[in-house]
Amino acid sequence: MDKHFIPSLRSSRSLLLALLLGMGLGQMGCEKELPFSPEVTESKLVVNSFFAEDSLWHVSLSQSLDILDTSSFRQVQNGVVEIQDANGNLITSLVDQGNGDFTSATEFPQVGPTYRVQATAPGFATVSSTSSIPGQLQGLRMDTTRILNPDSSVDLQVDIHFQDPPGEANFYIIEIIGEYIYIDQAETLYFDFPVAFTCTDPNIDTDNQLADITGDSFYDRAYLRDAAFDGQAYTLRLLLPDDFFIDEDENFALLGTVSFTMGGADYFNYRRSVEAYENSVDNPFAQPTQVFTNVEGGFGIFAGRKRVEWPLVE
Repeated sequence: MDKHFIPSLRSSRSLLLALLLGMGLGQMGCEKELPFSPEVTESKLVVNSFFAEDSLWHVSLSQSLDILDTSSFRQVQNGVVEIQDANGNLITSLVDQGNGDFTSATEFPQVGPTYRVQATAPGFATVSSTSSIPGQLQGLRMDTTRILNPDSSVDLQVDIHFQDPPGEANFYIIEIIGEYIYIDQAETLYFDFPVAFTCTDPNIDTDNQLADITGDSFYDRAYLRDAAFDGQAYTLRLLLPDDFFIDEDENFALLGTVSFTMGGADYFNYRRSVEAYENSVDNPFAQPTQVFTNVEGGFGIFAGRKRVEWPLVE
């Protein structure tokens, strides 16, 4: 599971609020009440699963809460989660590990087949979703080069090379996760956070572009579609500014990990919508954001993906 960017669906109330605001806020006008229909506000099952060929099946099952419900999270009891093939034939029944987590005993997803997840629990309607793992990536590698600037500062150029699988719509998400380590005599502290980088690639989406006072455009992550290079060899270039590196004499250091993920449209749309929702929180001027879901009869995401990580150090 992508630990850095899958929001916990135990906070389903927040995601449901985003869904409801996206549907209804534009119609509120000057009225003090929002007339949400029972079909929208009733509690439903929430499925959360990103799956890959190198991991056992793992599905998180929870329930949504009415936005007016002030109770704490209520765990789904006696849930049943199955993985089926495209025709509805059972592949494996997942084992309830407690706290809403369901895993396979020995079964791994494979590249190619379309899978269907089906989840049931007493008092809830059955929910389902379908997805598959995208095709094989060829020639995937990362190169880094230190660039000396005229002012003697040093930038780090990161080049990611890959061969896009032909004949299918593929989507890529690239991000750099920094690990801040502070060491003193009393303790060692670790913090993970997104590292902003610059990128001038013409094929990346620019909706999440951040500008600083120098006029440069920064990104917390790059969203890339293969529409312009389907089936071709491709190189994506990122540039990390010189302040990524920290003097070791200051008793702290900064390490990093480059994360490269390929998925289908559902994976891509979910990630984009979650980022938009998180950016709209506590922002009274932001547009209402609806979090993407591909789960029929409920909420959540079920999507295959491929993910590769490379360590990044100075």
